[in-house]
Amino acid sequence: RLNGVTGSYYKTLKVPSKKAVVGMIGATLGVPHESKEFWDLYNELDIKYKVTHRGSVLVDFQTIGSEDGYLPTVDGGKKEANGVKRVEYLQDYAFEAYVGASDERLKQIFDGFCNPIYLPYLGKRCCFHNHPFVTTFNLISKEELEENLHVHDCP
Repeated sequence: RLNGVTGSYYKTLKVPSKKAVVGMIGATLGVPHESKEFWDLYNELDIKYKVTHRGSVLVDFQTIGSEDGYLPTVDGGKKEANGVKRVEYLQDYAFEAYVGASDERLKQIFDGFCNPIYLPYLGKRCCFHNHPFVTTFNLISKEELEENLHVHDCP
């Protein structure tokens, strides 16, 4: 129960997770989420981040239900609709992501963002970004990155 209402509360991290960043990269390359290819990409890439602008947290209030009080499951069964869901989303945050990989893979990722197979997004598809995800393609050394840019490993 949350404030007297039955339901669920889904909190968000205030920083990008590695899985989220790889998910966006994978989307632009057409890699199916949670596939073997996705996890190979996840294990291949070294991803760091830097927060460039802190915004606020939006709490989205959603109701879940149906006429009979049950929702269908993937396996053809039914589960009880719990009624209320609250989900946190970041708004007006800005991050820089730094991706470590081979030069060939980095070029492939850059090209993917320039001509995506699936559009990248964080959170809900309806909460789309208003600036390009990728603006430049720069190669810098790992030492320079860690010494001068004060970046962190993605959780």
